[in-house]
Amino acid sequence: MKIYFYIFLFIFAFMAFSQGGVEKEKIENEIMSIKKNIEMKVDLAQNYLKLGYLYSKLGDADKAQDAFENVIKLEPYNSKAYFMLGLIYEKKNMTAKAIDAWQKCYNYTQNTEIKQIAQKHIDYLRKQ
Repeated sequence: MKIYFYIFLFIFAFMAFSQGGVEKEKIENEIMSIKKNIEMKVDLAQNYLKLGYLYSKLGDADKAQDAFENVIKLEPYNSKAYFMLGLIYEKKNMTAKAIDAWQKCYNYTQNTEIKQIAQKHIDYLRKQ
């Protein structure tokens, strides 16, 4: 079941969206709320993770990358952040970083389906 979550997340995070103004405004308000939590040092890793997902949803790969990298600084074994960084680095043609992120995702997740996805990405990137 978790595989469906990650597949949905991948499609959701990196597809071109034609979002209405209301949806975009809702996301931006949520981003502001999360940033306030971060300023107050509330559940930093989880808030950076949420922030990364929201920036991905808006199509802002650079800000999403920064957020997920902050998660890794706080939780070096967070497989979800490595999963998303793998996607972002791959999208940006940062092959070495993408392989490293996917390898860490593979190493740190307990989910066998996520391990399979990570391994497929690693194999694909190494062939390039």
